[in-house]
Amino acid sequence: MRRTHLIHLAPLVLSLWACSSGTSGGCAGSEPLPAPFPSADKKPNVAATHISQAGFDYINKNWRSLILAALPGAQLSPDDVSPVDGQYNLEVSFPFPCTPMSPAPTGMGGSLAICDNGTGGPGTAGFMDGVCDGQDSPCPALISIEGLSLAPASPDLVQASIRLKLYVNKDPVTRALSDIYIASSSWAGLCGPPMDWWPFYYKGKRLGAKANFYSVASGRPDETFSVVLKFSLDPDWDKQMTFTLVPAAGSSDLIGGVSAIEPGDIGIAGTNRALPGGGTEDMCDYAASAAGWGPIKDMIIGIIKPLVSKQIENMVAVQRCRKVDAKGQCPLGSVPQCYPGQTCKTSPKDERICWDAAHNKCVPLLLGIEQRMAIGQMLQTFGGDPDSKLDLFFSGGGADNSLQIASDFSLGMTGGMKRTYESPCVPHAPDVQGPVTPAYLSTASDPNYLYPAGKPSLIETEDPAYNPAAPNHPLEEHHVAFAVSEYFLNHAFWEAHQDGALCLSLSSDAVAALNSGTMRAFLFSLGLVAGDAKQDAPMMVNVRPLAVPKISVGAGTWDPVTKRVDKPLITVDMSNLRLDFYAMIENRWTRLFTLGADVKLPLSLITEGCPSTIAPALGDLKSMITIYDGTKQPTNSEILAEDPQTLVSLIPVLLTAAEGMVGTLLKPMALPELNGFRLQLDALKGIDRIGTTDEYAYLALYASLASANAQCMSFTPSTRAQLVSTQIPSQKEIMAARNANLPYPKVVIAAEALGLSSKLKPEFAWRVDGGLWSTWRDGPTLEVEHPALLAQGLHTVEVRSRIAGEPGSADPNPASVHVLVDWQAPRVALKAQRATDRLVLEVSDAVSSADRMTYAYKLGQDRISDFGPARELTLTEVERAGGIEVQVKDQAGNVGSASWHPATQQLAPEPGDGITAPRGGAGCSASGGGLGGLLALLAVPAALRRRRAA
Repeated sequence: MRRTHLIHLAPLVLSLWACSSGTSGGCAGSEPLPAPFPSADKKPNVAATHISQAGFDYINKNWRSLILAALPGAQLSPDDVSPVDGQYNLEVSFPFPCTPMSPAPTGMGGSLAICDNGTGGPGTAGFMDGVCDGQDSPCPALISIEGLSLAPASPDLVQASIRLKLYVNKDPVTRALSDIYIASSSWAGLCGPPMDWWPFYYKGKRLGAKANFYSVASGRPDETFSVVLKFSLDPDWDKQMTFTLVPAAGSSDLIGGVSAIEPGDIGIAGTNRALPGGGTEDMCDYAASAAGWGPIKDMIIGIIKPLVSKQIENMVAVQRCRKVDAKGQCPLGSVPQCYPGQTCKTSPKDERICWDAAHNKCVPLLLGIEQRMAIGQMLQTFGGDPDSKLDLFFSGGGADNSLQIASDFSLGMTGGMKRTYESPCVPHAPDVQGPVTPAYLSTASDPNYLYPAGKPSLIETEDPAYNPAAPNHPLEEHHVAFAVSEYFLNHAFWEAHQDGALCLSLSSDAVAALNSGTMRAFLFSLGLVAGDAKQDAPMMVNVRPLAVPKISVGAGTWDPVTKRVDKPLITVDMSNLRLDFYAMIENRWTRLFTLGADVKLPLSLITEGCPSTIAPALGDLKSMITIYDGTKQPTNSEILAEDPQTLVSLIPVLLTAAEGMVGTLLKPMALPELNGFRLQLDALKGIDRIGTTDEYAYLALYASLASANAQCMSFTPSTRAQLVSTQIPSQKEIMAARNANLPYPKVVIAAEALGLSSKLKPEFAWRVDGGLWSTWRDGPTLEVEHPALLAQGLHTVEVRSRIAGEPGSADPNPASVHVLVDWQAPRVALKAQRATDRLVLEVSDAVSSADRMTYAYKLGQDRISDFGPARELTLTEVERAGGIEVQVKDQAGNVGSASWHPATQQLAPEPGDGITAPRGGAGCSASGGGLGGLLALLAVPAALRRRRAA
């Protein structure tokens, strides 16, 4: 009962940015900061959170979810129904300890022990011995909560009222009513004088009684306790938001309602407690009955009121304090300790807070995150520098104008990102500049307000979903909102860029399609300098962003007819991107060429599933990736014969070849359950247009609240997909593209959502090779154009369906279709082994394995055989026939061939390559580097050399 999260309502949606609240816990690949985040590097007003009036109304209506999440011991009552809504109350049990009252009122005998119940009630050790010691178990106490109300009030207050009933005699498990036993420590004058001539039953007895407390016994229907939270910015801790308890207007009490507890709520009854071995009375109660129990009732009330008041006060006050981190440490200038007047655990869960002794107060609770992210380790599989680390800080408050409370709650936020060192892989660049204006989310008079007069005026009218006349527009009914500034996104990218976090090395281990066999479709001469007939050579691409990437926030709209992205939500502008290509040649990495380009990658964010998740999505890649090659020419390409501009056209293929890697890293981000509520995303939009441009100052998220225990939609359609046709450009079309964008393959798929009624409309999304999902499209015919399909191989296109507009109905088991892309014939070579009398056939293909290919043979002047399994060839047999020609067909129907003639021992050229193998040895292959590479380049046809010169 000592723990609540009422304060956490203010930054409900902060967890969308941070992956933990406070300093304990954290994100995967993160650790506590070794030192406090520097104040000079904190940027004010970079984000904002907001709880609307509709949000408070929803919380007040569904308060049980909040209490169940905030109080771990809370549970539904099995027998107590709320008169407010007819549903079962919530109950929280707490111990009422044995409490001494010394001295006791006159005539009641020394001191009194209230709840002198011994170790287990009547007949047990310590029972009614008049002393509170280790033998007394606490009395069971129960709070039955009937309602909760939160009411924000301008300029800086939030009042929390809790309607409840108190029992101090009801067992929470057995539901049985028990008693509070009261005993005096010595002779009580009310029991008569200790004189021998008095009858034995009047001789100097101790006072004994039993009582019960029920807060509504006097006739009131309930007790309503209230606290008023005053929010402010702590000047001693970088103006982080904090709060204090203040008395309500016209009152001096911090806890309102405690004064309503009165003696009429207590019932008193006598008890005759006999000594264990005697037949004489040890206690008396009738004398006190004659005198009235008012003084004892007043004593009990005097115990209960401060106990309840202090518990509620501490319960709320502790929530404003920063907890120690996972290592039991506190920020510089504070020390770990228990909250004053309380005991706490230090293990296994450390309950200490951080105390600022210089100002005699606790450090404000960090409503955000302060972590060191080991981003290099997270990207190490993809060549990330393991020493690359970024320090992240995010907190509510930070500026004088960051707190706005009216009928709702808006909180500006301070953020900071700081690198740990300067990376040598990128040049130094200045930090991004730009004023940051507060994203006020609640003040209707402010021009940046999101919803003046209840209408989303900053949501532009090109949004097809926006209808200002609609009375129930979903954005008007939002409960919570979160906005992060475009400036901070760019500042974070600048720190990541200067730290080298964006310098990656993609190898064949990370991107399977990155090998010489795949790339030979575009770079024919690569087949001469890397790999051989048996095996393709692994390749590697080093990515160096020489300029700082720029993030632009857009409107986030799409065409209502085609469902294609119209104005992207986020555009990543990567200018002066350098890509160094290497191949494994003669057992060492050799640089083949360097590409320089500008790339613009627009992205969308989609919500799906239940509970909701957010994931990046790609739209029409053909229009979304733009290559600017007018000023940046490839370099270091002398080892290859192809036109450098043809190499520039490879960039879309290379970027999307790594898309599966991006899809692996950028898993859907689950919106967390916060304080017993689930967030249901309503919209993601750019807000606060920058001048007349298409850029916006903030990226905003709007969400509605639902109970975390609410049942998700259980029905999802089942998806069926069938490949209708493929349109794969030829090698000639690819090579002819040159400076133009490559012609992308097109795959046509017939999709179907099974199990939907005719009244429900389906929509579909697809992804290629485990990359990012597309945005949702209408069906049933899907046209998939994706540059990844330019790479030779067997591609998988997954398709899923959902009920249109219902994120929670997405099919969790997508259907798959397979697309085979293979332009090139198999590489075939024949090699004589006289020692074993064999003619060995060596075959390799960029796509098909040897056992998936078929073979045809022509011995001498015979007719060529039908295609079938491979067969062994003896050198004697072939020489007797005068030679042999072998044709090999891959799964796509491409045919390669090789010949062996005993007179010349010469291999025939491989069809389709346009390159003649050098003479002088059966099966001779060119290798890159050194003399072998130069001889290979001499074999390039003159026509190809003329084309390059042009």
